[in-house]
Amino acid sequence: MFFKTECPTCRLAFPFLQRIWKRVEKAPHPAGFLAIAQNAPADIPGFMAGYGATFPVATESEPYATADRYEIANVPSIFLLDEHGVILQTAVGFARHEYDALAEELLSRAGAGKLGSLFTAADASVPVLQPG
Repeated sequence: MFFKTECPTCRLAFPFLQRIWKRVEKAPHPAGFLAIAQNAPADIPGFMAGYGATFPVATESEPYATADRYEIANVPSIFLLDEHGVILQTAVGFARHEYDALAEELLSRAGAGKLGSLFTAADASVPVLQPG
């Protein structure tokens, strides 16, 4: 996942990414999970703590060489890669159905079983779609 701390859509996504991470880190075959911040390293700990996010984060500075390799135009941009680095699924911005599909595939590959929807009745006010 590529993100920026000042991005409102990234902020919307973070609690749901944390839900996925909590399942992945306990899976029989844990999968890699990495967020790449396009911010200064000093900005990241407070941002992560503010969202209760515990998944691994790396930072990338301009000129964003890694982001360029993935042709990132918007954040958040999420990629599900196989063990060979081949992109299996992507999600750009925030779309509930895309996050559910990514979570389902990732958890299946990790041997964690079915998650069902990431979204609960408590998430009724969360938009179905928000562009990045």
